[in-house]
Amino acid sequence: MTPNQHFWLLRAFPDSVPHFDTFLKKSVIGLGWSKIGPLKKAITAKELKQLFIENDYPAADNAALGRRAGFFTRFVTDMQIGDIVMVPDNKGSVAVYKIRSDYYYDTTITPYVTHLRRVKLITFLKFHSLSKTLQRLLSNQLSLINLDKANEEIMSLIDGSSHQEQTIINRKSQSVITGEIKDKFVQVVIPDNISNGEVITILKDIINKLEK
Repeated sequence: MTPNQHFWLLRAFPDSVPHFDTFLKKSVIGLGWSKIGPLKKAITAKELKQLFIENDYPAADNAALGRRAGFFTRFVTDMQIGDIVMVPDNKGSVAVYKIRSDYYYDTTITPYVTHLRRVKLITFLKFHSLSKTLQRLLSNQLSLINLDKANEEIMSLIDGSSHQEQTIINRKSQSVITGEIKDKFVQVVIPDNISNGEVITILKDIINKLEK
């Protein structure tokens, strides 16, 4: 853990549409509310509130508008390259990423998520294996919150995840398969154009590693 490293929870459901798999396949994380357009690095909460109002985004009250502005100031300004982001899938798994880029705006991945940062997947964690304190933090339904209070536990979990197996072939078009075998969490990223022989080779490799 570096002195300036921060930790975050990001929910993968912008506009109530699940994007966990999109984040995983495209190696990005992001926020919705695309109509406000690209944002400058030093944008203020006041400016963000005005953008939401101008683009007719609904908010129950001024407090709700302030929370939404807070999500964006954290994502655009406060997050830094090297920070750790935890993204639950609401099905018992948590993807852990490291941020690899500054904020950018891109409409090509999905119309729902255009405010983006590139990330690198570090590991998967099982929600039920986490402490009750971290489970409560990750159950927060806000779009983006700071997790620095749990930094030591998160780093311990990352450092202790070396028993997890990950077999990846890097090609453009990929499918992601995750599962649990013999109490080990396995992620396999398989190219869509892979041959049957290559699939067999990958699965044999995983089985051999798990049997050691």
